[in-house]
Amino acid sequence: MNTYPIDPKYYQQQLDHKKPKGKRPQRKPVTIDRTQHCPVESCNLPSDAVCKGIEKVVVQDIGLKTDNVEFHREVYYSASKGKRIIGALPPGYEGEFGPGVKSLLIVLYHDAHMSQPTIDGSSTH
Repeated sequence: MNTYPIDPKYYQQQLDHKKPKGKRPQRKPVTIDRTQHCPVESCNLPSDAVCKGIEKVVVQDIGLKTDNVEFHREVYYSASKGKRIIGALPPGYEGEFGPGVKSLLIVLYHDAHMSQPTIDGSSTH
C-alpha cells in the first residue's frame, strides 16, 4: 500500500478555505422615497371591526421619468464679423436627444441585443 505523508501546509490551506459558520450579514436598509397610506374601505368592514394599527410593507420599484429641458441660449450679433454668437449647450447635449436617451439607446443595442429597427419602432410610440 502506497501512503504519502500529508504536507502540514496543504492541510492548513484546506482549513483556511472553509467558510466560517454563523449568521448572515444583515442587508443595508432600503431608502424610502415616498410613503403611501392604504386605507381599508369602510364598506368592506363588518360593524364590529376594530383597528389594530398599521402594517408596513416596503416595495422596491424603479421608474423612468422624462427630463425634457428647454435651453435658453444667449444670442449676440457682431456687425463687424457679420455673424451670430450663440451660447453653447452643456456637454453631452447636441441634436435633439440628451445624454440619457443616447446612453439608453446604446445599452438597448449592445446589452439587450435589440436591433436598430426595433429600437426605432419603440422610440416613436
